[in-house]
Formats: sequence, C-alpha cells, structure tokens
Amino acid sequence: MDEKQNQEAPKMSSVESEQEEFEMNHTDKIVGVFSEPGKTFAKMAKFPLKTADWIIPVCTLIIITILSIIVTTVRLRIKKNTVTYLNIIIYKDFSLLTI
Repeated sequence: MDEKQNQEAPKMSSVESEQEEFEMNHTDKIVGVFSEPGKTFAKMAKFPLKTADWIIPVCTLIIITILSIIVTTVRLRIKKNTVTYLNIIIYKDFSLLTI
C-alpha cells in the first residue's frame, strides 16, 4: 500500500527544479541591463517592484556625479593656481631684465 502511494506522488524532475527562478541581486540587474537587456528585464518583470530596485542606481549615479564634479573642480583650481604662480615668476623675471 505504501509503495502505491509513493508511486502516485508527483515527482519533481530536474528540469522543473532548474526552471525555478530566483530574484536577481542588484549587481546582476545593473550588469544585465548592459549585457543582456531583454533577458534581464524579462526576469525582473516576474517579481514585484521594490523601492531598492530604483533607489540604489539613482543614489549611485548621484554619488558618482558629485565625486566627478569635486575632482574636476579641484583639478581646475590647481591648474589656475599653477598658471598664476608661473605668470608671477615670469613677469618678475622680465621686470628684472627691463630695469
């Protein structure tokens, strides 16, 4: 009797267990958008939308933008100060020659 019940129980094949999909993490989503956009968006559509799905990329973009502005601004200030210093040295040397 027990053998009969075991045979009637539905068995999960290895193909069905492989087809069970897990939700992608944020890194996989970001990389997938550039490498395989169709597959990535299809997988993302199967799961409910979370706030973290859009807020993490937006915050990352804001941080990268702020850092690039800071680096650019600092480099421009250094360049301006260097040019000003060199001009002072050059004009000082020329003033000595003209006297």
